[in-house]
Amino acid sequence: MERLTKFSLDRPKTVLGLAVLITVLFATQLPKVKTDTDPENMLDASQEDRVYYDELKEEFGIRDMLVVGIVDEQGIFRSQALTPISQAIAEIVKVRGVVIEDVVSLTTTNNVKSGGGLLEIRPPLAGVPTTEAGLAQVRADIADNPFLHEKIASADGAAVAIYVPIQAKDMSYRVSNEIQAILDRELLPHQEYHLAGLPVAEDTFGHEMFVQMAVVAPITFVVVLILAFLLFRTGIFLLPLALTAMFSVVWTMGLLIGAGNTLHIMSSMIPVFLMPIAILDAVHILSEFFDKYRERGESRVAVMEAMKPLYRPMFMTSLTSGIGFASLALADIPPVRVFGLFVAFGIAAAWLLSITLVPAAISLTSEERLRKAILSKKTDEGSAFDRVLRPLGRFTYARAHIVILVAIGAIALGVMGLMRIEVNDNPVRWFRPRHPLRVADRVMNEAFGGTYMADIVLESGRPERMRNPEVLTYLAGAQEHLESHATVGKTSSVADIVKRIHLVLFDNDPAYDTIPDSSAAVGNFLFLFESSGGPGDLARFLNADGSKAHVWVQMKAGDNSLMQEVVAHMDAYVAANPLPEGVSLHWSGMTYINMVWQGLMVSGMLKAVLGSFAVVFILMLIEFRSLFLALLSMIPLTLAILLSYGLIGWAGKEYDMPIAVCSSLALGLAIDFAIHFLHRFRDRFDESGDLADACDHMFGEPARAISRNAVIVSLGFLPLVLSTLTPYVTVGLFFAMLMAFSTAATLALLPSLLKAVGAVIYRSRTMKPTAATIGLLMLGAFLTAAPFDAHAADLSADEIMTKSHDAFYYAANDMKTKVTMSLIDDGGSTRERVLTLLRIDDPESANQKYFVYFHRPGDVRDMTFMVWKHADAADDRWLFIPAVDLIRRISADDKRSSFVGSDFTYEDVSGRAPSEDTHTVVRDEAVDGRDAHVVESVPKGGVDFTRKLTWVDAETFLPLKEEYYDAQQELARVFTADKIETIDGVPTIVERTMANVKAGHRTEVVYADVEYDGGLEDGDFSERNMRKPPRGWTR
Repeated sequence: MERLTKFSLDRPKTVLGLAVLITVLFATQLPKVKTDTDPENMLDASQEDRVYYDELKEEFGIRDMLVVGIVDEQGIFRSQALTPISQAIAEIVKVRGVVIEDVVSLTTTNNVKSGGGLLEIRPPLAGVPTTEAGLAQVRADIADNPFLHEKIASADGAAVAIYVPIQAKDMSYRVSNEIQAILDRELLPHQEYHLAGLPVAEDTFGHEMFVQMAVVAPITFVVVLILAFLLFRTGIFLLPLALTAMFSVVWTMGLLIGAGNTLHIMSSMIPVFLMPIAILDAVHILSEFFDKYRERGESRVAVMEAMKPLYRPMFMTSLTSGIGFASLALADIPPVRVFGLFVAFGIAAAWLLSITLVPAAISLTSEERLRKAILSKKTDEGSAFDRVLRPLGRFTYARAHIVILVAIGAIALGVMGLMRIEVNDNPVRWFRPRHPLRVADRVMNEAFGGTYMADIVLESGRPERMRNPEVLTYLAGAQEHLESHATVGKTSSVADIVKRIHLVLFDNDPAYDTIPDSSAAVGNFLFLFESSGGPGDLARFLNADGSKAHVWVQMKAGDNSLMQEVVAHMDAYVAANPLPEGVSLHWSGMTYINMVWQGLMVSGMLKAVLGSFAVVFILMLIEFRSLFLALLSMIPLTLAILLSYGLIGWAGKEYDMPIAVCSSLALGLAIDFAIHFLHRFRDRFDESGDLADACDHMFGEPARAISRNAVIVSLGFLPLVLSTLTPYVTVGLFFAMLMAFSTAATLALLPSLLKAVGAVIYRSRTMKPTAATIGLLMLGAFLTAAPFDAHAADLSADEIMTKSHDAFYYAANDMKTKVTMSLIDDGGSTRERVLTLLRIDDPESANQKYFVYFHRPGDVRDMTFMVWKHADAADDRWLFIPAVDLIRRISADDKRSSFVGSDFTYEDVSGRAPSEDTHTVVRDEAVDGRDAHVVESVPKGGVDFTRKLTWVDAETFLPLKEEYYDAQQELARVFTADKIETIDGVPTIVERTMANVKAGHRTEVVYADVEYDGGLEDGDFSERNMRKPPRGWTR
């Protein structure tokens, strides 16, 4: 180390140039920064709860969700209130990143109701009513449906909610800003809106984290330099202090980012933490140098003499702090491990810069400037520091027993306070109480079922087990018990779906608000639900083979302690009411994951802190070669931590993520002053052999250096209090408090203990010291693009599409075929449906009739479905449900809803009139060797797609391919004609696929035994044949 100092004094420009060059190299990595505020990443990718949650999201299509609340104190259920809300929802689904088909709202979520033999399936707000009766009906429909009540509208009618699922969590900040812009534009002036949900809280924190660091870090930097100027009463050495702080931060963050690590909330605090810490050694060097320069009057000699007694304590404080932080690698939480390792690196960098840059800076300063800056100033003897420290030293030595008794009392109070601390956290509380997210959290959780989401899964190894009435009845009872807990606002599951369908099929008779007795009825009801919505609606609650059922739990608060209460509440129910045979229950979801990592953090941080404590103690044992001195060095650290956490307990502050971070940092910092004190005390005692003299000496320059550092570090953390983010505020206050306690314990308690224990503690030095070091790794990315070509077609676009429509939907006068429909989800699981499809055309109009008989699977066998398609009116639809021997007519306003739960819509099956769209020929091109006209179709009215591209076969005019683009102008669905055959002279698509590109599932259809012009009659398509179809149709 002495050689480094000499090299720095001999070649200061080389040292400074190397430091700048290394800093520039690290700085090149900073633009690559990526933030990560996802609580899931607090867990290892292989951690069992995280693995299970990932599997759950994949299997049930669970998305991160923003919750939008709109409040109208005049009442939501007014035409003038609902119109702008309806327009806002229409705009929100256009936002890139929103999962359109999963948006839950007044206008996008179907309500199933019945009356007068008619089964109506449409959103509560399919259109804004203009009459009081119509508005009252909308409100009544929502209140009557448990799925919708207090989910999309509050009970008092003053607020509505929109649940906006997003494709990825890191989109939430952008999406939320775009939604706010829409609401600002569309809503009435008196209508208020709020955005809530963990994803927006976490992503907003990630954004504001950058903003706060951009504000707080420079303020911290300036505060540290101002403090240094005030303490040294000269600005001559502000530059080396500034460079040491700045360079160590850049080196640390550059390495962290360059090694491929994301910037987590913990690592985001590194710059602010490191700035005050980085200059500790530099302050010690300058404090000692000022005194030596006054004695020697020559800078080189003063530097060497000042550094000599500091090499060992500076090295040991840096080593113990670094190893204390590095031992966080023992924690179970990845961000904690990264944080610990890189802070350790930053401390090592600061030590290296301190013992090189500071001597280099002194060497570059002329003797004249040094004399003017140092010798012209009054000595520190008699300064404010001296007037406090000298009497303190005399008192602590003379009244050692009083100081020790006070310390024992403080420890007792600290332990008592520590026992009062409760472990709890909630990411929404990372913002100040008046932050819009906190306000939204309060308002929306009062009005609705809850914005905090958790999930329960019942599972069995047996397929279709979750369709069993016994299991569904148990599930309904468990949900009822769960909702009795004050924190749980709503639960939703497949049991609610079955009960709702049962109720509405029997005209809302309360006696049928139950799970039916037979599995066949359950199967029929679920098929009806699938047929009324999208192909993924049921998949949100029941997996493909029926072996798992998902319960969506909405909670009104997201505290981890409350999540634990809810879990315990459910455990109590299961203990009293054992699960059905072969069925197990598992918790998951974002709020549950937060609880898991919080628990792991507590145990992990405890393990890391105990590990750090042990490592630091061993280092002290090796360094001082004395068990007594090693124990003494740990006492200020222990006292500071106990008092800091005890005060937190007495103040009622919960042990949350910021406090956990502080527990790791406390070990690294609180030991520093004790090491310096004991080293310098020992050196003086070795010279004089007199404890009183050593103590008196310590309260001169050494105590002033310690006090200067304490002031700089304590006040250096205080700019964090200015942050709008509470974790930073907590850390700033905690460390100011910790450093105050650590300084007091070092300067007041250690002298008293040294007197009490006696000089014998310095006598045995039989052990030999040792040392240790650390290092890390890498990164990369790329993009691609594709060309586009076009030329005009010979036929007009309208002519092409009219011919295509006729060829596809009106071939021959009637048709009969056996259809095998395979529904394949994004995980590759397949459900197969086999049915007979019949069609007859009205020769005098564009009207058609369709009849469907289901052969397989067993839960839909013998069900029949009939559609009368009208060219100029809404279709008529009927469904026969054999399990309860009912035929129900189904309201059919929406031709774009799913055809029997597949990726095809009713309109895909029966056809969309060409006149409903505006067509343009884009180009001609070949598809699988067939020449085709490519036509763009833009709907004239509002439907679920904004444009469609159709590749029309130039020979047969059948559609070879269709691409549907959604409200976000993104590809949503793709139809392909996989196989074309000519049957009875009619070109026929016998194999076809409709793929939902965004959701990842698809439906493959095979037509077999196709017959044209088989003599079907109009009277065949009747309600009588729905109950008992002719044998020729069902074989």
